[in-house]
Amino acid sequence: AAESGEAPASGARAALEAALCGGEVWRLGSAASSFVRTGAYGWAGSVLSHSTAVAAGTAAEMAGLLLGGLKESEPACHAALWEPLLLLLRDHGAAVSCSAAARHTLPRLVSLLEHGCHGAAPTVARALLPLVSLLPAPLFEPPASAALPPAAALLAALWRG
Repeated sequence: AAESGEAPASGARAALEAALCGGEVWRLGSAASSFVRTGAYGWAGSVLSHSTAVAAGTAAEMAGLLLGGLKESEPACHAALWEPLLLLLRDHGAAVSCSAAARHTLPRLVSLLEHGCHGAAPTVARALLPLVSLLPAPLFEPPASAALPPAAALLAALWRG
């Protein structure tokens, strides 16, 4: 009797996790509404903070959402983005490296800084040094064709922004 009572509960839990943390949820970062994007960043933060097992299983998908958030132009979205992004990098750095979004991280960060953080400078300023310290080292390896090494490009963008 105990086994039959546990199976539906674990099946329901798996279905709930799939619905709340499936790939579709992490694609909400491309939604037209800034309110939806802000909610997606907040949801990622909740998963990272309160459900480490679920976060570990969806870290690569979450990386796409949160690293993609670096292209945000809405200050309210930035307020919701940075804590989950730093948690993801701290706890799941390897998943970030495997994400397709990782290769866009520095160019998006440079663009964000060049544009004065789109009005979110106080939020971004608090998170910038922790972010750079948590980014995977291979992101800072200069490509052969680069005029500036990536770290120098960040500093130049910060100055221009």
